[in-house]
Amino acid sequence: MEEDFEGQLRNRLGSRLEGSIKSKIDEFGGLLTREAAIRLICRENGISIERKTMLKDATSPYVLFSFEAKVDRVFPVQTYPDNSRSIRLHVSDSTGSATLVLYNEQAAFAQEELIAGDLIEVRGAYLQDGEIAISRAGAVRKLKSAEVPKIENLKEGSCTVEGVVEKILPDLKYRDRAGGKEKIARSFLLCNEGKCCRVIFWSVPEEAVHLKEGQRIILENALFRGGELHFNRHSRLVARGQKRHYKAGVVEEARVNGQEMVFKIGGAEYRAPLDSALQMLGIWFVPQGVEKETAASIKGQSLIGKKISYSSEGGRLVGLLP
Repeated sequence: MEEDFEGQLRNRLGSRLEGSIKSKIDEFGGLLTREAAIRLICRENGISIERKTMLKDATSPYVLFSFEAKVDRVFPVQTYPDNSRSIRLHVSDSTGSATLVLYNEQAAFAQEELIAGDLIEVRGAYLQDGEIAISRAGAVRKLKSAEVPKIENLKEGSCTVEGVVEKILPDLKYRDRAGGKEKIARSFLLCNEGKCCRVIFWSVPEEAVHLKEGQRIILENALFRGGELHFNRHSRLVARGQKRHYKAGVVEEARVNGQEMVFKIGGAEYRAPLDSALQMLGIWFVPQGVEKETAASIKGQSLIGKKISYSSEGGRLVGLLP
């Protein structure tokens, strides 16, 4: 496989190939293997190094691949002190299953757009610590949506339903049976094609606090009982979001600080977890024997003085397009 990549590059670059490999290795302070350098140069020259595979065959940490799979479960979002986030999905195909981990913008896509039963396509995937991650140049997209019943067709029991928040109702006060404390349940009307039912949040997620009338949402694993939808700690709310906006700026500083990376762009300082920063810098795997901090520092230094496109949320860097 690797000889084929090198052969494709040689056909395109000819005598310039060896010089390009040396330059790429030097760019990373001599830490890149020849194999890794060839893969990076392939990407820069529009040569795909991905192979479409089934999940059972995704075994090498040094090979980019693409695959199609069904989403079995979307786990809760994990947030970090710098407000960055990650999310894990359990996915499967006819040959096996795996955990897919997404960061920041891709995590937002999964949180806002994906539910159990959706069919997705993942490109630019690679193995990292036993999980599947996606390179900065990769992407995840939905191929087919799960079938969601209409409100009028709901049956007693666990269900997933989509609709529009028609009206926010007054909070309900109740006494917790276990602890005896007085608690508050949120309530609203959810409507779809003229049919509505009341939704009661016994366990109120952060997304429910910011719900607005007219907003389209999906309730996953809600309990339909007595003509009402009950949302508890086993349920999930999918609130439709907005696309992220990018702006331009010159990188003034890029340094590693513990398990995060600090960027100074256009006079403002932004932070990102080290793993997220590596992906944004285009490093989808780190050669064996090389510290992540070292690879990130070297690549970050190469951006200083350059104008890039970036996206941020507060002081958190969530997207970087060198």
